[in-house]
Amino acid sequence: MTQTTKAVRRETLSLIRSRGGFKPLVIELNTTFIRIRCKGQRHSFTVTYQQLWTLGAKNSAAALQAEREAKRKAKRLERSKR
Repeated sequence: MTQTTKAVRRETLSLIRSRGGFKPLVIELNTTFIRIRCKGQRHSFTVTYQQLWTLGAKNSAAALQAEREAKRKAKRLERSKR
């Protein structure tokens, strides 16, 4: 796997609504963080890799919890029909 020793900037296929239109996202990968902005704009958001990892873990946990709750509701509904 290639390590990020220097900044790499890429335009994504994801479109974001910005100032009345849709613009692609520009992602800049640095050694310790990611910078995200809309193409043609100067304002950007900076997110560390640790923050991304934590967000991904939280999203995964929430999805598992929702799946468990759906199974519980299905069981309760099945029991009430008997």
